[in-house]
Amino acid sequence: MLFALAHLLSCSSNTVDQVTDNPLVGTWKLMAMYADPGDGSGTFLPVQSDKTITFGANGSFVCSGTLCLPSLDSGWTSRGTYSDTEQTIIPENCDIPAELPYELDGEYLIIHFFCIEGCGEKYERMD
Repeated sequence: MLFALAHLLSCSSNTVDQVTDNPLVGTWKLMAMYADPGDGSGTFLPVQSDKTITFGANGSFVCSGTLCLPSLDSGWTSRGTYSDTEQTIIPENCDIPAELPYELDGEYLIIHFFCIEGCGEKYERMD
């Protein structure tokens, strides 16, 4: 009985360690959007939005808006999965299936969308 209790405690400690090893896990808030006019001169511009994304340690996310396309809206909930090894985000229920590439750039999360010209969203960690 004592062995089983010790095993359970060690497993929950490993689970906590796995969560902290993934820098994507947590809540991120949209703070800037990128749009390129087609000549490479685009830059991230600050935005006011309540849109957030929360990434779980289990490979899923919940967003207070859509990730099917770049958007400031935060009026509904969308979900999906992500792969930290492939660095892709896969939103559910989009008209066009997408695997969005992302990158962690210092303290920022940058999500790249498939646009004719370059476009993306930049998030900062909330927690």
